[in-house]
Amino acid sequence: MRTYKRGNFAIYLLQKYYFYKTDNPDMFELIDRKCQYEKLSKIGFLQHNNIISYKYVSKKDISSAFNTITFVKYKGFNFFVENSSEGKFILRPLEEAMKYFKDFPRQGYDPIYEAIEEENSDIWEERKPIEGFKFDVEPIVYLKKDGIWLVEE
Repeated sequence: MRTYKRGNFAIYLLQKYYFYKTDNPDMFELIDRKCQYEKLSKIGFLQHNNIISYKYVSKKDISSAFNTITFVKYKGFNFFVENSSEGKFILRPLEEAMKYFKDFPRQGYDPIYEAIEEENSDIWEERKPIEGFKFDVEPIVYLKKDGIWLVEE
């Protein structure tokens, strides 16, 4: 099953992990949600449960940090991926789509669309630097372009 990213990430020992601040401005928590504890325990990760492993690392040990948001092209327009699971998406339209569909946020209402993975011609991640860290990754990474998958599951 494909997973789509949203949140802060850090590169540590050439691998990407979810990345969180702690009370100590020089220490950060890295989280892995890929059930890799056996492998990660060799580099100091601790097991939270059967799925999640974590490790606290110093800022100097992080080679890059960035925020990731996933977008899709749905019905010819760009949408922000609010959530996804099992090939289904909850989408929020960007301004151009809101104008086209005449579907704008109003009091008590936010436009939300549901789509399945196959309905999206393009899927990509946009990455932005996190202040105070090196930004050493591609700013835009296409996962699917013109209906063709560019990355493996």
